[in-house]
Amino acid sequence: MIEIFDIASIIILTCLAASWWAVSPVENRWIKVWGGLVLIAAVVFMVRISAGALAGMDMTATAMMIWLAIILGRHLLVNHSWPQGIFIVAVSLVTAVGIYLRADRFDQILHDSDRQLQPDVRYYQQQALKTSNPCAAGLKSPLWSAMHASLLCNFADRDLAMRILSWSFGVLVIPITTFAIGRLFEPIVGVIVGGTLAVDPWLIDLCCEGLREEFGLCLWMVVVLLLFGVQRVSWRRVLAAGLTGGALLLLRNLAIVPLALLLVWAITTRGWSIKQAVVGILLPIVIVSPFYINQWRVYGDPFAMEKRDARYHANLEFNMETAPPGLSMPTVEEKKRDLYAGEPISPVAYLLCHRSLTDFLSKQWEGLSRIVLGEPFHFQASRWFRLICAVGLIATLLVKEQRFVILFFLASVLGIRAHLLAVNQLEQRLLLPVMVVWLTAGWWLLASAARWGGRRWILSRDQK
Repeated sequence: MIEIFDIASIIILTCLAASWWAVSPVENRWIKVWGGLVLIAAVVFMVRISAGALAGMDMTATAMMIWLAIILGRHLLVNHSWPQGIFIVAVSLVTAVGIYLRADRFDQILHDSDRQLQPDVRYYQQQALKTSNPCAAGLKSPLWSAMHASLLCNFADRDLAMRILSWSFGVLVIPITTFAIGRLFEPIVGVIVGGTLAVDPWLIDLCCEGLREEFGLCLWMVVVLLLFGVQRVSWRRVLAAGLTGGALLLLRNLAIVPLALLLVWAITTRGWSIKQAVVGILLPIVIVSPFYINQWRVYGDPFAMEKRDARYHANLEFNMETAPPGLSMPTVEEKKRDLYAGEPISPVAYLLCHRSLTDFLSKQWEGLSRIVLGEPFHFQASRWFRLICAVGLIATLLVKEQRFVILFFLASVLGIRAHLLAVNQLEQRLLLPVMVVWLTAGWWLLASAARWGGRRWILSRDQK
């Protein structure tokens, strides 16, 4: 029977193959890489058969570490130069580290009988058992449920089936994020951020919960790479960005504001034609529109889901004594039975119509400033590093190529998320893409400062 450690061993071997291929000279590359991999795989297989899947994964990781030590040592100590393809080697390394840690954590959860699925995951499970339609009406965005329909039909353990895709994207997000940030900023920045994601205990645990956060981050990395990875966009990139954006909206509807802003920024700064702009903007809307049509058919309101969620947050923030004028509130008993009890309200009404402008702006400022300073994030970073990340975000305004970072950050935070953070209702996982760009901005600033300082030092030394 294949275990999670066997899957991890296969992925680590794939990382080894990719890094080996990147540094190998063109001559006899096929023979060297595949011959070496067959030999390593044979050793791993024998260890797996004799000592078990965990020992097989340990052997695979050990083989990769030995190979990296040999190849890097030969180039750095003998040739005194970095090998070609070093970025691919780094991406492979952080991915291998991430899969190793995540496989161990996933195995622990499989043997923990007390570890129950979260309520959100229970809803996805129930919805997936009803339909595999990625645009089906429901109480949450439909794509994540639809992706699990076939898994639930083929797995006897349905709770395990709900964790598989989350774990898979928890692994996949590491190379995607590392590669995307390395291309959009600097390779070293991508490697540091990807390495942080690989070893972070909270993310290791999160990807085993069956939630959609890592998949959303993967989609965001693909979108920004498609939109800003080149100076002039092709039709292929426009279509791919539109399709990925549509998937983002089906996965989480709050993505519409930052997605729209990034599309507009890409259109105005990357020289899109009018036809490309129309297709790029309309394609995500066309993809997500069947969901809202189905919402209207089932609930009589295309925005029933958004209004229900706004009622939930209003019920948490207010009670019958503190409710603002014009906002009806359920009784204490009704809220105990159903946290969504009461007449649905729109998110705009919840934010703006039932409170003063001063209260709205103060909560926006409080939520935004706390996120800019990194307070909601789980990192035990020093205040200096948090300040560097905050300054890095602001510094992206000064560089046109990096300006999309602050635009994405503000569009993702301002509005409902800043308000919910101010009233202590925002879950940390909802800020995962924001956390990644926050980290990226900080490390980008440090890398830029180090590069500038190195150039000044070399210049001053040459002048002497």
